Amino acid sequence: MKARLVNQRRFLAESRKGKQIVVEMDLYEVSGPGADVLPGGYRFSWIAFNVQNPMERVLFDSHPPKGPHFHIDNRKNEIKIEWTSLFQIEKLFFRMVARHFDIDLKELE
Repeated sequence: MKARLVNQRRFLAESRKGKQIVVEMDLYEVSGPGADVLPGGYRFSWIAFNVQNPMERVLFDSHPPKGPHFHIDNRKNEIKIEWTSLFQIEKLFFRMVARHFDIDLKELE
């Protein structure tokens, strides 16, 4: 499976309580054998974390064999995400980051 980086974003956001939150988003387009297990032909690795406590985080990723899923904080269990579209998954990521860190959603989108 080949992966080509198609989008990379890095930025800081601030919670309503003044916490500095790092957001890092890498999006890859995948092709070749095995690519069909990744919805839409994409692999993503998106994380938002508290600078002062990096284990306080929201992590969305997709990789075989698990597919799209997310983790909150340091919990080992992941929660599967139903693939609808890349746009919808990104919106879900931003909504969860906004809720988890108490950030105005407009600051993220």
